[in-house]
Amino acid sequence: MDRGTVLRRSVSHLFVYVTILTAAIAQPLLQLYGSNLAMFAAADMQGARVLMFMAVVVLGPPFVLWTVELLVSTIRATWQESVHCVLVFVGFWAFVNLLLRDVGFGSWVVALLVTGVAAAALSLLYARRAQVRGWLRWMSPLALAVCVLFTLAVRDVVWVPKVEAVELKNTNREAVVTGGTAKSDVSVVWLILDEFPLFSLLDENGKVNAERFPGFGKLANTSTWYRNVLATSQTTTDAVPAMLSGLKPKSGGSPVLASHPKNLFTLMNGHLSMDAHEVVTALCPKEVCKTVSVSGGEDIANPATTTTSTPEVVDAVAKATPQMVPFLRDAAVVLGHKILPKGLRDRLPAIDENWGGFGQGGGDFNEEDLLDSASDRTSENAGTEDSDSSGSSALSTSGEEDSEVLLDAKKLRVKDWQEGGPVTQVQTLLDVAERAAQSSRATLHFVHALLPHRPWELTPDLRKHKWLGSDKKTGDVLDTARDEYQEFLLQAAAADSLVDNLVTKLQRSANWDRTMLIVTSDHGMTFELGEWKRKTVNPKNLGSVEDIYRPPLFIKYPDQSTAKVDDCPAMGIDILPTVAAATGIDAGWSFDGVDLAAECPPRTTREVIWLEGKTTMTSGPEAVIARAKFYNEWVGSAFGVDGIAAVTPYAPLLGKAVTPSSGEQYIASWSPTQQSVFKNIPSKRFSMIPMEVDGRIRVAKSLPKNAVGLFLVDGKVAGFIGELSGARAGSNLYFRTTLSQSSMTPGAHTIALAVAVGNPANPTLTKGPAPRRP
Repeated sequence: MDRGTVLRRSVSHLFVYVTILTAAIAQPLLQLYGSNLAMFAAADMQGARVLMFMAVVVLGPPFVLWTVELLVSTIRATWQESVHCVLVFVGFWAFVNLLLRDVGFGSWVVALLVTGVAAAALSLLYARRAQVRGWLRWMSPLALAVCVLFTLAVRDVVWVPKVEAVELKNTNREAVVTGGTAKSDVSVVWLILDEFPLFSLLDENGKVNAERFPGFGKLANTSTWYRNVLATSQTTTDAVPAMLSGLKPKSGGSPVLASHPKNLFTLMNGHLSMDAHEVVTALCPKEVCKTVSVSGGEDIANPATTTTSTPEVVDAVAKATPQMVPFLRDAAVVLGHKILPKGLRDRLPAIDENWGGFGQGGGDFNEEDLLDSASDRTSENAGTEDSDSSGSSALSTSGEEDSEVLLDAKKLRVKDWQEGGPVTQVQTLLDVAERAAQSSRATLHFVHALLPHRPWELTPDLRKHKWLGSDKKTGDVLDTARDEYQEFLLQAAAADSLVDNLVTKLQRSANWDRTMLIVTSDHGMTFELGEWKRKTVNPKNLGSVEDIYRPPLFIKYPDQSTAKVDDCPAMGIDILPTVAAATGIDAGWSFDGVDLAAECPPRTTREVIWLEGKTTMTSGPEAVIARAKFYNEWVGSAFGVDGIAAVTPYAPLLGKAVTPSSGEQYIASWSPTQQSVFKNIPSKRFSMIPMEVDGRIRVAKSLPKNAVGLFLVDGKVAGFIGELSGARAGSNLYFRTTLSQSSMTPGAHTIALAVAVGNPANPTLTKGPAPRRP
């Protein structure tokens, strides 16, 4: 066979590959991405890069098969048709798996065998019927149709609108003074946390649990706490744009600039310096937020301890260019969920708990690289209205001509936040706190941080533990739900430590009075038995609805000197109008929300939405107090962060040294995981510690309902194992437990198991066997 014949056949075969793989891979993948623009927003993918992604998805797979065929044909031309048939079989197999992905075959091995037989039958039909081969070649323009439909779906992230500074109705902001601060001097620090229900911050009396959450306690003592606020939606991609635009959301909207052209960033553009960090949305125009532009110095951050004035630093931090390879890696995981049978899909990283970086959250993290980035800066000056002659005087040193002192260092890496899990959120919050404290000019510091959003891996002191996972829908077993709630509380306490750092740095700085500080969350979540945590909403279960739609909202106004609790029926859409009023930036826009500082919204009912529907809420702050009491029955509010490990009613045992007897032998054996880590618990930030432990317990003798396992560290009660309650003899139980932070001191530790039976105030304690290797 001559080369010309081989080439002509290979071109004909290429059209076949394009048809089959468009149907098997490109169409389902691009349809999913086209209807979820948040995945592009989260990866900071816009413009030509989105079209490049489309080209890779559509042309990559068929060209891979075509290249294989060409290489084999080069070696031996007579093998071309055989190789082609094998490659067609591979394509058909992917297509059949896609079609039958929801069919229950039992084992994934059986599923692959069944789909393989079906693919073989299609391949045989293809080999024997010229009409089939011709039809597949002529159907190759299907790829073009898929590209057109995808381009139309993603046009808002491909052709991003340009923006100009809005013209203000009030042109003399300097003359408007609130307290002692001119509105033109007001800086805004706005932190949106994620998946953070208000009830988790409260004690049984409905007050902020300052012992467990000192950061929020400090914030509550210096701000206005809007205790009766509701989120507008249970999805981030609806709730955050609603907050940033001041408009009620439409379910399933795209969180991009084209869909929300009037938003916080376009309003502040040209009037405040920008320090903006979005993670799921893409509402800030590239030309506005591509750099972090902040000026200031240490004398502003620490005026009480700095004896000499430091020169002003213009800190323009260029954000990293989005990377195509990690995005394609994520797409491969998504594709696996589309075409693999269930048994294999279950082994893939979850794709419905984040918007990218699938499977990256559990990886190791280099603390030195992360902390070094805090001091690394690039030297650029991004202009704002304050960089003209009116603002340049702040750059003067020793009365000499105005000058700019720029840091000469590496770029700060602002990566896709999902790649390293919750750890990657930490440094951004630390950096923003530092810049907010140092800033010498009016600046918008905005951060949406995926904390305490799943995966729950951080400890209150910012070390890490093994994430034991969570069900998207809580089961019917209280102990399982409580285990997950405890794991959540650990990361909530980690988020609190970052809030504490932010408030402390601002209070210490010269910027405290002129700063408007906002801390809120996009929505909450529920741990109610039998309910989805927030994927969907059951309006008949009012408790779960309260959990999901009641986030925290604290606003420290410029020059605010006394704390206040406000029970007005606020909503997330009220925040932007409140910010606009506090800064005096009035562009004449219409909002669905109101300025909370000026009026209490006259809402007797409030509508909240989710993907499948909506409901109306009429409850007040008493509802969240009731929810706090409900969950305090699971995990009490006492003992600070250590109390997260406590189980009601055995909480008083936590931290006590106990000497169990060798009486009843309830436990035959137990095999906790991470035993080797207890031999040398590290202290380093982000180092792995065994604060969440699971394993197996084999029961020798049936236990009463009031029994509980005690996880002992150095002879002290560090955690509780509720799975032993009512356990039957001979059962081999899976258990998980949360351990107290005070038991995680650096160094070597011993572990043991005891069983508590009887009156929780004075139980009988029985020693368990030595731990076995799992």
